[in-house]
Amino acid sequence: MVIEVADTSLPYDRKIKALLYAEFGIPEYWILNLRDQCVEQYQLPGAKGYLRKTIVQKDQWLALPGPDAEIHVSALLGISAEPPK
Repeated sequence: MVIEVADTSLPYDRKIKALLYAEFGIPEYWILNLRDQCVEQYQLPGAKGYLRKTIVQKDQWLALPGPDAEIHVSALLGISAEPPK
């Protein structure tokens, strides 16, 4: 898994880095999108990029790969607003 924190580098992270990570078989790639306050989750890597892209908003929970655990997107972005689970 790779996690990038992006604001001004969003276009580069979405196109160049996502393609490279997918080509090398990184199973999951997240972009912590500071501009839009969301997480862009990329899964199912292939030779032409990731087959699945999911946008997870700041008020939502995001499943962590592997163990049965979740994290609130606001915690990842460093903003307060985490509702009770």
